[in-house]
Amino acid sequence: MVPVYALMSFLSLVLSDFAIYFNSLREIYEAWVIYNFLSLCLAWVGGPGAVVLSLSGRVMKPSWFLMTCCLPPISLDGRFIRRCKQGGLQFVILKPILVVITLILYAKGKYHDGNFSPIQSYLYLTIIYAISYSLALYALALFYVACKDLLQPFNPVPKFILIKSVVFLT
Repeated sequence: MVPVYALMSFLSLVLSDFAIYFNSLREIYEAWVIYNFLSLCLAWVGGPGAVVLSLSGRVMKPSWFLMTCCLPPISLDGRFIRRCKQGGLQFVILKPILVVITLILYAKGKYHDGNFSPIQSYLYLTIIYAISYSLALYALALFYVACKDLLQPFNPVPKFILIKSVVFLT
C-alpha cells in the first residue's frame, strides 16, 4: 500500500496539473485495500463459513461504543457476516463511481478540489464519500468485535492502524 500511495502522492506534487488523476487512482486503491483487509481477516479465521460456525448461537450485546445501544442484540450469523462484507464492498463499488463523476465534473468545470461552495460538487461528493467510508469502517469494526477471539492470534489491530495511518498521513 505504501509504495502506491507514495508514488501517487509524488506524481501529484511533481505533475500538479494532473494531480486530480493521480489522487483518483490513489483513492480507488484505498477502497480496494480496505476491502482486502476485511477479506484477509475472513481468511485468517477460515472464511465466512467457518466464522458462521464459530459464532453460531452467539449475539453481540448492545454497546454505546458500537452505537448499538438502542438496538436488540445482534445475532452473529451468516447474515451478519454478509452485512459486514457488504459494508466494505459498498465502498469499493461506490469509490470508483465517485471518481468517474469527479473526473466528469472536473472536465465540465464543476469540481474544484477543496472548494466547499454549495454551487460546486466537491462538498456533495465529500459528504457521500464520508458516509460510505464511515459505513465501511463501521462494518469492519463490527466484524472485529464479533470475531475478536478468533482474530486474536493474528493481531489485526496494529495492521489496521498502519493502513489507516498511511491513508491519514498522505
